[in-house]
Amino acid sequence: MFGGKNKNTRRPIGVAVGTTEVVLAQAGPTGAGDALLAAARAPLPEDATPGSPGYDAQLAEAIGRALKQGPFVGKSVVSAMPAESLQYKNIRLPKMPEPELAQAVAWEAKERVVLGERASVQFYYAGEVRQGQDIRCEVILLASKQSRVDEHLRGIVGAGLTPTAIDATGAALARSVTRGDETTFAIYTHPAHVEVVIAQGGRVLLAKLLPVSEHTAQDPAELAREIGLCLRYHSVTFRGEKPARVELRGNPLPAGVADAITSALGLAVSETGEQGLFAIAAGLSLREHDAEMKRGAA
Repeated sequence: MFGGKNKNTRRPIGVAVGTTEVVLAQAGPTGAGDALLAAARAPLPEDATPGSPGYDAQLAEAIGRALKQGPFVGKSVVSAMPAESLQYKNIRLPKMPEPELAQAVAWEAKERVVLGERASVQFYYAGEVRQGQDIRCEVILLASKQSRVDEHLRGIVGAGLTPTAIDATGAALARSVTRGDETTFAIYTHPAHVEVVIAQGGRVLLAKLLPVSEHTAQDPAELAREIGLCLRYHSVTFRGEKPARVELRGNPLPAGVADAITSALGLAVSETGEQGLFAIAAGLSLREHDAEMKRGAA
């Protein structure tokens, strides 16, 4: 989806914070669509762990180093925290108008989210699904300790940037690979897990983290099977259009996994090479004010 010439109009800088590095990207609208105008990566120190003393300063320093590597413009930032810092929970609520979901999710979060302190909660509204004879609202809830959110924001500000929104990696990934209203099956490979996202027209329908271990490298069919179960869940729950292909982004998968995915799902795997490492950061940069992510508190 990226291409065209720079018209000197920039979207916010996307800052995707991982467990081992920070990834920055900035897009801008052109006559041929959005172009990736700046992109950079910088490693985090080996001892940089969310919640540890000095982590916010380490994060700020890494972001600062990445900023110097590319022609980034402006200070506005849409960022994402490491997926490992979030709890993911699928919940189903009674059918209700979409504007009322935020309050309902907040109440559910009080019962379901146990973090030992005040939590910050976001959610994807996946849509209406049938459960028995009833119509329910499918919601994917994401929660983090508020102290982790505050620490993350201090790192952004410490790098001299202005945070405008915190998004989730799944929403950003869907945004960067979706074309029009098609159903998209996207996989982003992190160092220790893969993130599976199924979306339609940018609306996240499924988001799941699957671990990648030494066992996975020895038996790629096992990971492919788990990814296949995600597609099966989507097919049974939403009975919508089947994705035409798998969009693979991020770090290289262990040898044989891509072929195993093709075999298990019956779908072609589309890869973009090194540019795929910036897919989530680019999706953050593309976030609009009316993005599909909702925010609440618990």
